[in-house]
Amino acid sequence: MENQLKIRKASLEDVNLIAEIKTKAYRDEKERFKPEEDKIPKWFYSEWYIDIPENIRLINEYNVYLLTVNEVVIGTFWVHDVYEDTIELEDFCILPEYQGFGYGYKALNMMEGMFEKKKRWVLGTPFYSIKNHYLYQKAGYKKVGTVSDETVIVYEKIMI
Repeated sequence: MENQLKIRKASLEDVNLIAEIKTKAYRDEKERFKPEEDKIPKWFYSEWYIDIPENIRLINEYNVYLLTVNEVVIGTFWVHDVYEDTIELEDFCILPEYQGFGYGYKALNMMEGMFEKKKRWVLGTPFYSIKNHYLYQKAGYKKVGTVSDETVIVYEKIMI
C-alpha cells in the first residue's frame, strides 16, 4: 500500500493530538539540534505549544490542519493571512518517526496548492534547525532575514 499523504482540517476534537504532535516534534528538535549554551535564545526553554487553550484559540481563529498518511496523523500546521496576497505558515510539525521520508516537502507543495491565490508565503524556523533550513530551501524558499535577536530565520517564497 502506498503511503498517501493527505491534509485535513483540524477540529476542536483534535486539540490534544495537535498539542502532542507539537510537543514531540519540538522537543525532539530541541534535543537533536541544541545550540551552544551561549547561543540559546530565551524562548528555547518555553513550551508554549503544550498550551491547550492556545491551541483551541488557533483552531477557532485560523486554518489549522492535520497531515495524515494512510489515515494515521503524522503532523500539523496552521496558516494565516498576512496581506491579501501573503500567507504565513506556522507550527509546521511532523512527528519525529515520520521525518526523513519526504512528507515535509510533499506537504509544502500540497499546502501551496490549497492556497494557490496566495503569491507570497512566509515562515520562520529556529537558526539551529538545519534540517528545516534544507527542506525550505529545497522547496524554493529563500532566507530573507531574522527575528528574535537573530534566533529565528525568516524564509519567503514568491509564487510564479
